[in-house]
Amino acid sequence: QPVITAMERREAGIHERLEQARRREREADALAESCERKEAELEQNRERLLEEARTDAEAQRQRWLEQARSDAENQRGQWTRQVESEKQAFLQALEQKASDSLRAIAGEALAGLADLSLEERMLETFLERLRQLPKEPRDALAGAEGPIRIITAFPLDSAVRARITRRVHARIDADAALDYEQDDRLICGIELSRGGFRLAWNLADYLTDVGEQLASRFDRPVEAES
Repeated sequence: QPVITAMERREAGIHERLEQARRREREADALAESCERKEAELEQNRERLLEEARTDAEAQRQRWLEQARSDAENQRGQWTRQVESEKQAFLQALEQKASDSLRAIAGEALAGLADLSLEERMLETFLERLRQLPKEPRDALAGAEGPIRIITAFPLDSAVRARITRRVHARIDADAALDYEQDDRLICGIELSRGGFRLAWNLADYLTDVGEQLASRFDRPVEAES
């Protein structure tokens, strides 16, 4: 009996150790499965994080590109406005210089051809052209409302104003009121206007044409030399 009891105890111990071994094996399998599952989750998260990083990087790249384009366009606009401003300043200075020179030259030339001053010659030209004014502009001025404005680049005495008034009443409107003004910008000229109609004989119009021609030269693209 003691031998049998010892063998039973030995067998029970062996059975318990086997059971422990099987339990540990199951635990190891479960742990391995858990590790594989976690590894798969980590791999999925890695791919997701990489995709998010690529998306964020592309979005940032697009924002930088848009900002660069906007900055370049703003810089281009500022440069264009600066060039246009400098061009206009140059044209104005050139026109002023040309007008001063032309007035001086015209005055000297006229003084050498006649005893009348430049202003007197312009006045005579104005009166003669007013006498020969065609029917269409005469009717337009006569049909307009308001006073007739006479603007000159030089002062007019009462005798000269009376001559102009008589000529205007005779050729345009006998009942029209005349307003006389002085404006140096006309450059040796006379301007008659009423309502939306205007008749002018002065050097400023010619200088304006010169300025427009110069402006067109600036606007014309420069051809590259071959």
